[in-house]
Amino acid sequence: MRPLLLTMNAFGPYAGETTIDFARFGGAGLYLITGDTGAGKTTLFDAISFALYGEGSGAVRKPEMLRSKYATPEQKTEVLFRFEDKGAIYEVRRTPSYLRPARRGKGETQQLPEAELRLPDGSVRTKVKEVNEALEDILGLNREQFLQTAMISQGDFLKLLLASTEERQKIFRRIFHTERFAALQDRLKQRSADCERICDRLAQKIESCAEQLRLEGEAEALREAVLRGEKPAEELLSQLPELLAEEEREREKAVVVRAEKDKEITMLAAELARAEEAAERKRRRQEKEREVLAEQQKLAAQRQREATLSADIADKKPRWDKLPAYRELLPKYEEVAALTEARKRGEREVKAAEQTLRHAETDVTTAEQALSAAREKHRELSGAGENLARAEAKAESLAARQKLLALVRQQIEDYKRIYFERQRDLKNYKESYAAYEQANADYTTAYRHFLAGQAGILAEQLRAGEPCPVCGSLSHPKIAARAAGTPSEAALRALETAQKDCQQAAEQAAKRHSASQERMEGQERKLTERAEELFPGVAFQDLDRSAKAEETILQAQIAESLVASAQCKAAAKEYQRLSEELPALEAKRAALETARGSAQEGLSAARQKLEGLRAAEEAGKKQLPAGEAADLQREIRALEKEKETAEREEQALLAAISETVQRLGRFEGEQKALASEHEDSNPADPAALTARLREAEAARDALRKRAEQSSASLSRNREAFLSWQKLAAEQAEALQHFRAAKSLADTASGQLSGQEKLMLETYVQLDYFERIIVRANIRLMEMTEGRYELVRSKEAENKRSQSGLSLDVIDHYNGGQRSVKSLSGGESFQASLALALGLSDTVQEEAGGIRLDAMFIDEGFGTLDEGALWNALQALLELAADARLVGVISHVPELKEKIERQIRIRKQPEGGSSAELVLP
Repeated sequence: MRPLLLTMNAFGPYAGETTIDFARFGGAGLYLITGDTGAGKTTLFDAISFALYGEGSGAVRKPEMLRSKYATPEQKTEVLFRFEDKGAIYEVRRTPSYLRPARRGKGETQQLPEAELRLPDGSVRTKVKEVNEALEDILGLNREQFLQTAMISQGDFLKLLLASTEERQKIFRRIFHTERFAALQDRLKQRSADCERICDRLAQKIESCAEQLRLEGEAEALREAVLRGEKPAEELLSQLPELLAEEEREREKAVVVRAEKDKEITMLAAELARAEEAAERKRRRQEKEREVLAEQQKLAAQRQREATLSADIADKKPRWDKLPAYRELLPKYEEVAALTEARKRGEREVKAAEQTLRHAETDVTTAEQALSAAREKHRELSGAGENLARAEAKAESLAARQKLLALVRQQIEDYKRIYFERQRDLKNYKESYAAYEQANADYTTAYRHFLAGQAGILAEQLRAGEPCPVCGSLSHPKIAARAAGTPSEAALRALETAQKDCQQAAEQAAKRHSASQERMEGQERKLTERAEELFPGVAFQDLDRSAKAEETILQAQIAESLVASAQCKAAAKEYQRLSEELPALEAKRAALETARGSAQEGLSAARQKLEGLRAAEEAGKKQLPAGEAADLQREIRALEKEKETAEREEQALLAAISETVQRLGRFEGEQKALASEHEDSNPADPAALTARLREAEAARDALRKRAEQSSASLSRNREAFLSWQKLAAEQAEALQHFRAAKSLADTASGQLSGQEKLMLETYVQLDYFERIIVRANIRLMEMTEGRYELVRSKEAENKRSQSGLSLDVIDHYNGGQRSVKSLSGGESFQASLALALGLSDTVQEEAGGIRLDAMFIDEGFGTLDEGALWNALQALLELAADARLVGVISHVPELKEKIERQIRIRKQPEGGSSAELVLP
């Protein structure tokens, strides 16, 4: 796969549309991706990985995180990637899932992921799953393999270099799909564990069989010894047939003895039945005699009670005869009671009418007072509107004056600031001018001394026989002496330079002072014009004091104005409310006066009705005897209950007498029948026979229980013996299977004692690892000038670890072998890069000889010195020379100089990043 074109829109830090034309780099070679930290260099890798596989190049960058935070809401996030593979050109376009503004209405909606693949024949696939499957078929690599072979980042290949055997197993499992061998290891281990569990279960069942046995004597001692593990189970198993036969003989003897005891019990039971029957007949005769006597006594008492009750009823009958007359009086009492209740209701109605009248009169008085007060308040507030207008006008005037005062105060502060700037510039000007005058004086003095000493300077240069530069004479009879203090030409030039610098500084200070003076005067004119509106005739120097005093006065006036305005607004609002309320108050008073008249009429009617009810009540009471209806009702109820009780008691007593007579006749008949039964002359004692029978039954029950226990024990022992025999055969077979399964599982899991701890999956991965190391060493030896060579460690990292995939390095300079973790940072990068490139070659070979025409390497060169950097670069150049296009992300300045073809990423001031291709 060779990249041709990459276009990103609203992707990562790239807000707008950004296009990388890889075709301009040609078909092979090395190019550099450089730029500011965080500008988006790795995002190029993310975009290519997302286009091909729907995910970024890193585990932390999920598809939903790829939308640019600088994108506008209407921009669509998408990536277009065009690449060449096996001479054919493909184009894929993808959009990740993200939240975007809804096309209809407000709010946001979820943008679903989209994918489109254009094939060389012009056909297009648009379903995400179909695009994913088609691209994986085209490239021949899944995402994990692609990231390990085409996109190599420093963190990933350092992880591969420094990984432990267990970590490296996981990496190789993901790349080379060796999980099927791990699954086979697990299945073998599971099979061994299953066989072991079967053996354990069979052993537990055999132990359970031994626990179920019920033995005696030496046999029981042997069973307990077996359960404790002191003797082999086979010894007990061999004795069980003879022990079971002995138990069978003992059981048969017990059956014969129990049959004899059953015959004895049958004879005793028959004799006891006869004795108990005779005793029962005697008991029934005695019992019947007692029953006849009791019924005779009961009948006599009942007849006596019946005579007494008849006499009592005869005495009370005259009182009972008055009940009809009493019942006829009850309705009249009820009529009088109804009149009494009506009279009470009338009294309550009169009181309620009186109270209603009082309330109506009070309401009328209150309404008249409220109406009068409202009218008075309305008259008092009639001028509230005019007062409010005057207060608001005053407030507006004060606000305008306050605004004008604020402008004046601001201009005063501006004038002060400009004044102090002018003072500072004036000071600087004076100091600069003084410095210039001093420098000018120093230079002028030195210049005069320099001119005066020119003769001496020229004389110092005269030589005998050489012409004088002034007169041309070859003889110099009287040479002038150089005056003391004559400056040199260099010193004079230094003083001249200082003089010019001070002159320039003084001129600049003069300009600044002039500008400051002009700004101050202009500000003074503006302030004077504006202040004239507030403080006419006030001197300029008094403006600040006057403004402060005016501000204090104005604040007090504004506060008073606010209070007055609020009061006027409240008064005007109250006046408006009263104007609206007066008609309602007048209507309310009229309604209350009407209600008072109605209350007076209701009171008169209630009083008239009450007088009529009182007269009717008195007339009704005169027609009834003294007392209340309740007293009469109680008397009626008492007589009715008394009569009913007596009559019910009489009926119950007559029925009881009849029943007693009938029962007495039946008992006397039964007594005669019992007297005619035959009686034995010498009956046996039931108690003695019962004791003998119980002794015989107890002996029989003991025999039966012992026989049942013996039978149960024999049955249980037989069952346990048969189960044991069957389980022993199963156990022997299971142990054979377990030994074979455990040996195979230990071999596959690298757990054989005394052997290298090498699992089956690791053994397969080892082949890949050796091939990777061979390819890696070709480049590592070149990068390190033959010093370092990677080798597989033969020792486990610790006694409990698996061996096989640990990695050491041989240092050919000293002949030592040590762990790769001892390498320096730069050396680790060289080894990691070589290992990653070796892994890339191996993965491509494993994927059916697939060739990748492009590779991307992310960072790590900053740890290398100049020589190591050059060696690493040479390895990459050789890699790129093999018709590959290799892209490198780096900040190293040397790489910027050595790699001319570049993609430069820059952060934009307005946000986001841009990309630019640089070609030699």
